[in-house]
Amino acid sequence: MRPSLNFTHAPMAELYHITIALVDAPRPIIRKIQVPATVLLSDFHRIVQAAMGWQDMHLHEFALANKRYTSKQTIQNTLEWGSPEDIELIDESTVALNQLLRKTGDEIAYLYDFGDDWEHKITLTERSLSHEIIVLTHAEGRCPPEDVGGVWGYKTMLEAFAKPKNNAEAEEYKLWLGTKHWDADDVQWSDIFDRVLLEHATYQTRLRSASLIKTMQAPRDAMHTPIVPMVLALLNYLQTSGPTKLTAKGWLPKNIVQAMFDAYDNSAFWEEAYIFDNKVPREEENMPVLLSRKLAQHAGFVKVSKGKIELTAKGNKHLPIAAHSDLYKLLLKAAITKLLWHQLDGHAKLPQIQQTFPDMLVWLIGNNDYVPISALIELILLWHPEIYQEVQDNYFEPEEALLYAWLHRVETIARLFNLLNFKSSTRSNAKTRKLQEHDLVAISQLAREVFKPTCESFKS
Repeated sequence: MRPSLNFTHAPMAELYHITIALVDAPRPIIRKIQVPATVLLSDFHRIVQAAMGWQDMHLHEFALANKRYTSKQTIQNTLEWGSPEDIELIDESTVALNQLLRKTGDEIAYLYDFGDDWEHKITLTERSLSHEIIVLTHAEGRCPPEDVGGVWGYKTMLEAFAKPKNNAEAEEYKLWLGTKHWDADDVQWSDIFDRVLLEHATYQTRLRSASLIKTMQAPRDAMHTPIVPMVLALLNYLQTSGPTKLTAKGWLPKNIVQAMFDAYDNSAFWEEAYIFDNKVPREEENMPVLLSRKLAQHAGFVKVSKGKIELTAKGNKHLPIAAHSDLYKLLLKAAITKLLWHQLDGHAKLPQIQQTFPDMLVWLIGNNDYVPISALIELILLWHPEIYQEVQDNYFEPEEALLYAWLHRVETIARLFNLLNFKSSTRSNAKTRKLQEHDLVAISQLAREVFKPTCESFKS
């Protein structure tokens, strides 16, 4: 579905009118775009890729004087290989475009693919005050194919196509490109325009995501969520019993696990929380209890010291009924900002899943219907293409690995806080608790209450 062209709901901001020109190209290849002046270079990189028509398959960097702005991973690799002493490497996600381009006429260089060495000259041509948009306004010359051999390789390819028909060199290029014709003047406008428009939608989603946590509100009734009764059971136990010794391996003793387990119907929440052989599982075998304890620690309600767990003054303050809604809010904030989600499934891959959670919530808030989990996975990969680079697994494709991590992490947190509603896509699956990629998900009414300011922004 093509993104909407209605920008009137976007906030007002200073816009930069940018011209991008491919240096030394055999024929002019130029793009003109409008972007917010405060866009981060990490986002601007993706916008340049979209506007040009590149596929973001190689390394890149922005250059100004002796400074190079690039991704954290590229910086790490460069430092391992050894970099010139007179070059300063800076994380592009920490620098805004208006820190480099300050006045009309200012220029920076953008280098893409350190093998083909595609150099782009980026020029600030105009500044204006308008709705905060990202849009392509002009395109000239088709983007060269990836891995063609840089400027000279592209020139050789164009010369081959310009020769009389049936020459062997042109036939080789046709076979390599998978096409019988290459029109260097066809900018593929529809494709690159829509890609830039998608970057606009992604940018707006991230802006809303950034404000999502800051504007969270305490819900009116938090006791019907799994997290609050279990944390309160822990706090009440510690208030009554005082500092309590943990097991030799640092787990909660079984009597506390029992109290937390009894506080909420775990069997309706998490399959692994069933009582086996009439025994309450240990903390390390019960994900809802384990997460509740960890989040209580991250939120500052309990602390562990010298092998004992004890109630803090902050925890004691949130025991009264009037404080339960605020307790929920603080636990949710801890879940999003402090808990390391990749520990939930026992391996450290795809830590970005946690970063995509606010994006996903914002998108679901703006959507009033159930959507397949598989559709969410596709959106996450569009928003965060760097996830592809993180998946180094011989057994899973990126989509499969992302789905596996999503089902273990996002579903766990969402169920714990009642943020999402899940619906089975088939009757046969309705009797099982394990979600599948074709099952459906929607934002819950409780989440709409907690994130009301964000919900209201979609109505304005």
